[in-house]
Parts: sequence; C-alpha cells; structure tokens
Amino acid sequence: MKTATLISRPETKLTNSIRYRLALLALTLALTTTSVTGYSAAIAHWTFDESSGTVAHDTAGTFHGNLSPSGAAFVSGGISGNAISLNRAANGFVNMGNVLGLTSGSFSLVAWVKMNTGDTASDTVVLGKQQIFSNNGYFLAVNSTGGGGLVNKAIFYQGTIVGAPVSTTSVNDGAWHQIVAVYQAGGNKSIYVDGSPAESTKVSQAFIGNSAPFLIGGISIVPDGRYSGLIDEVQIYNHALSDSDVSFLFNNPGRVVLECSVQLAAVQAQLAAANATNAALQAQLVVANQKIQDLQNENLGLVLPLHVLTEEYRVTFKDPGFQIRGGTSVEQMQNFVSEVLDLPRGQQQNLFIKLGGHK
Repeated sequence: MKTATLISRPETKLTNSIRYRLALLALTLALTTTSVTGYSAAIAHWTFDESSGTVAHDTAGTFHGNLSPSGAAFVSGGISGNAISLNRAANGFVNMGNVLGLTSGSFSLVAWVKMNTGDTASDTVVLGKQQIFSNNGYFLAVNSTGGGGLVNKAIFYQGTIVGAPVSTTSVNDGAWHQIVAVYQAGGNKSIYVDGSPAESTKVSQAFIGNSAPFLIGGISIVPDGRYSGLIDEVQIYNHALSDSDVSFLFNNPGRVVLECSVQLAAVQAQLAAANATNAALQAQLVVANQKIQDLQNENLGLVLPLHVLTEEYRVTFKDPGFQIRGGTSVEQMQNFVSEVLDLPRGQQQNLFIKLGGHK
C-alpha cells in the first residue's frame, strides 16, 4: 500500500543504517581476529627519554647502556619524547657491553636518526656490534663505510660489506628518518627508510659472532664514537619484521610491535566491546522494527474510517466526486478535519448528526 510505504520510509532508513553498521562491525571483527601475529615483542628498546644521568635504560629488557664520558647527552626534541645527542668529535656513544650477538636466527634493527645537514663523513655508524678489520657481526651505518655504501645513504652490514643492502633515500638532510634493517636467517637481508617497502634486499651472509660491545653511535672492541646528531627510539627484535610492521613503527614512533599474547588480549578486549555494540545495535533494530509495525497498523487503522467518511460526505452534500486531498492516510485525515472546520457551523452540526452524533 502506497500510504504504508510512505509512512514507514524514515524507519526503513533507520533499519538499513543499523544493518549497515552491523555488517561493518562483522567485517571489522573478521579483520581484527586475523591480525594477531605469532612472534615476541622487542627484546630491547631504548627510548632515550631520560632527562639527565649517564644511563640509557632498556624499557623492554635489561640491556641498559652507559653514556660515554663526553660527547653524549639526553636532549629534548626527539621523534618521540627526548633523544640521545652524540658528538663524534668528542667520541660520543652509548655502550651496552657484550650483548645482543644475534648469531642465531632472524633479527631486526630499528632506529630513528636526525643527522646534521650535509654530513658526509665516512663510517658514520648508527648502531652495531662489529669488530673492525674482520668479517663479523652487524651494524647500521650512513655514507661510505668499509669499502661499501654510498654518500648520504643508509647501509646494513652483516657478515661482509659485499652484498650489503644500501638505501635509495638520503638521510643526511637534517630531518628525522626511520632506518630499519631486517635479517632473515638463511634468507635475505633488507634495509628500509621511512617505512615499507624495502629499498634494497640482498642474500644473507654466514653469520660470525664476536666479543665486541653493542654500541649506539660507535663501533669496535675499544669503543669509538662514529656519529654526530640525534638518535631516538632504537629497538631490537629477535625475528624478521614484516613490511606492515615496519610501516606501523614508522607511523607510530615510540610504539613497539606487540607480542602475540598482548595482541591477543587487545583483540579479545576489542571483541568484547564489539559484541556489546552488536547487542546494542540488535536491540535498536528490534525497536525500529516494532515502530514500523506500529506505524503500519496505525496507517491501516486510518484507511477504513477515511473511506467511510468520504462516502458519508458524498451522500450528505450530494457530491459523488468528492475526494479528500492528501498523499497519505495521515494527510487525508488532517485535510478532512480542516475541510470540516471550514464549513459553516450549521453544516458542521448536520454532518455531525449524520455521522451518528447527538444534539
């Protein structure tokens, strides 16, 4: 019936909106439950958010580092919170000791760097554990180093300089840049700058360990400062980060890729909230459907009386062509009342009596 459709249209839009939200919620739940990854979180994370002192604390583990006697200090203006400022001329670095050999399995290195504009000094080392003059360990560097690399570009050394991946993006422009190195045991090694995809990928080399200290801004057995500028948010993972992980870290400085159990707990909390939302939407849908039914019943309740009133009007006023104006039953009833009120009082009284009323 046309009038019923017209009256229920707003409620139909409401229910369509609720159904759309329910469908969107179902899709979100499906995507969320498939996003849980099965690896551990960072095994080391230096935020450099200390405001003073000589110790850089590892917020993910126990690999706390000591600042060099000179050329190293905590400063404001990091990519997230504070940062470490290093001066190569003053032999500045952070020393964690003989840790993080990473000789077994895959691993990933993450660091944010802000170099001095135009710094092309060779052997500019961001972080690493490598004994110079031999093929061992690993490091992240910028500019030409060890017979490889390119000016202004980042390089990931592992095993040997031959076949080391080199970035295509320059990082010595005075701005913050994220550098990520990913090593896959028995696979490839890649370097990323400012998110994914990888800018260079090479075949991984045989890994040889050493007793050199893990240094930020330096290298070798006897710590030697090799970096000038700011470094922030250094993270170490004992697995290979994915492209999506790298982009997540780039878009969320200061955060880490969560371990499976933490992600699962977060997803479960999201599911609980989503289920509550779903229940509320279902309740709204029930109410909306009831409103539609009520309006349709009300509409049907108007149709028969309008038909009787129209016939009575035609007979009373001898007007067989009379039709109450209006596109819906509600409009017709409103217009009928208006027509009656516009009649002279005597005619109103006669109509009232004709319809069964009493004087």
